[in-house]
Amino acid sequence: MKKRVSTVIISALLIFSVFAPVLAEQPMYAADGRVITVDDADVEAYKAVGWYTEPPVLMYAADGRTIYVIPSEVEVYKAVGWYTEPPVLMYAADGSMIYVIPSEIEAYKAVGWYTEPPVPMYAADGSTIYVIPSEVEAYKAIGWYTEPPMPMYAPNGRTIYVIPSEVENYKALGWYTEPPVLMYAASGSTIYVIPSEVAAYRAVGWFTEPQPIASSSAAATSGSSGYSGSSGYSGNSGGSGVVHGSTVYVTPTGKRYHYSSSCAGKNARATTLDDAKRAGFTPCKKCA
Repeated sequence: MKKRVSTVIISALLIFSVFAPVLAEQPMYAADGRVITVDDADVEAYKAVGWYTEPPVLMYAADGRTIYVIPSEVEVYKAVGWYTEPPVLMYAADGSMIYVIPSEIEAYKAVGWYTEPPVPMYAADGSTIYVIPSEVEAYKAIGWYTEPPMPMYAPNGRTIYVIPSEVENYKALGWYTEPPVLMYAASGSTIYVIPSEVAAYRAVGWFTEPQPIASSSAAATSGSSGYSGSSGYSGNSGGSGVVHGSTVYVTPTGKRYHYSSSCAGKNARATTLDDAKRAGFTPCKKCA
């Protein structure tokens, strides 16, 4: 009888030793791919130190972070901005940005997104467009700029647009950042100043309109330009055949007066023959 009981106990122990590991252990998975088997009682402890009960899935955030989640949590993480592939940043022409997974890149390219940051370019009329870096030179060739251009003004009325880094160079060559104002001295001199300087120049004797040329001699005698009977002006006309008081043209830097404005040149202004003579101008040999 004792022998039979001993046989039963031994058999039970053998059965338990065979099946107990299967019933009491389960696999656990690490993020680096390792797999171990642990007792059921230890599962929670392993989960607390980064092991999983299912093979974990690596997920990626737009800012470069990565995490491992179990398969049943993948959709939850996708819903809050995580990806199952490293996301690629794509750029729209209007400056917008979006992250997409690699398998979607071509689809986004087809609707106008770029894998490079587009470059903003500026037109003289204030328009702005975005182009990819490889197109920058082509757009520059047709008048677009990589910086917001600034208008600059020449005394002759011309206007050009330059990028901010070139402003000082153009100033040195006589261009202005505001439309310049032509100012006149009583002596006949002229100068261009920017609007903010007009008041200062007025304070020291300049004018915004042409002034009669200052005379260095006494006033002309009353008979020098008066009428002589019904014949009109007196015959004090010099060799030109033009009577005193006729309009002539002078320039700030010239010494001659002209009857032809085209002969006088682009900086000429109109005055009277008497004023021109009193200021020391002499007749032009071509037109006077």
